[in-house]
Amino acid sequence: MENVNGPTLPQLQQTAFNVIRPFFHVLRASGITEGALRTASERAHRLYARTPARGVWLTRACFLQLAEILRAWARDPQFIDETGAPMRLRLAGTRRDTGSFAYLLKKAKVSIEAGNALELLQALGSIQRYDRGQRVRLVSNVLLGVMGRRFLAVPILDSVRRFAETIEHNTCEKRSAAAGRLHRWVGCASLDVRRLGEVEHLARSSGEALLDAMDEKLFACARKDAKDRPLYGVGLYVFVDHADKGSGRRLRERCASA
Repeated sequence: MENVNGPTLPQLQQTAFNVIRPFFHVLRASGITEGALRTASERAHRLYARTPARGVWLTRACFLQLAEILRAWARDPQFIDETGAPMRLRLAGTRRDTGSFAYLLKKAKVSIEAGNALELLQALGSIQRYDRGQRVRLVSNVLLGVMGRRFLAVPILDSVRRFAETIEHNTCEKRSAAAGRLHRWVGCASLDVRRLGEVEHLARSSGEALLDAMDEKLFACARKDAKDRPLYGVGLYVFVDHADKGSGRRLRERCASA
C-alpha cells in the first residue's frame, strides 16, 4: 500500500513533538532532571537510529473517511441483509445504484474516490473481493492499524499521544478527583503460562464488548452539527512488563481517577 500525501519535514517534526511533549512533562514533574532526560533521549536515539521506516502515512482525514465507510456498512439498515449481516456489494454501479459500493460511499458521506477507497480498505484487510472481483464483502468493521510488519502511522502515533496526554492530565493538570480521566490497570506477576490463552481471550472478548457498547453510546449521543469539539474516546491495551520480575505476588493497582 502506497503512502497517501506523505508528511513534510515540518509535519514530521510537529508530530514527533506532539507525541513526546506529554511524556517529557510527566517525567519532569516526576523529578527526573533535564540532564537525565537529555542523556536518555540520546541513548534511545542511538539505539533505534538504524530502524527502517515501516509506517504507512495516510492523512487523518483519509483514515476517518475509511472508518466512516465501515461504520455505515456495518450499521445502516440499507446495507444489512435478511440475516442481519452486512450485505455483499456490487462494485459496478454509480452512487445512485443501491446495493453498490459507490452507493455506500454516498450514504457514508465521504469524498474519497471509490477506487481509492476500495484499494485502501482491501490493503488494510477490512474488505475482500469475491465473485471474480465483481462484488466485495465486509471482513472487519474496524480499521486494522497493523498489517504484518507495516502499520498505519497516524492512528498508532495518535494512540501513543492520547495515552500520554491522559497520564499528563491526571498527574499535572486535573484540579479535582472528579476531573480525572479513567486510567486503571490490573496485573498478575505469577500468571500460569498454561492459562495465558484463556486470559488473552477474556481480555479480547470483554474489551471488544466494552468498546462496542461505547461506540454505540457515542454514536447515539453525537450531534451532526458538532464542530470544533474535542474528540472523546475510550482506549484499551494489554501490557506485558518484562522489566519488573516482581515477587510472585498478584498485583492489582488502580489510578485514583475515574
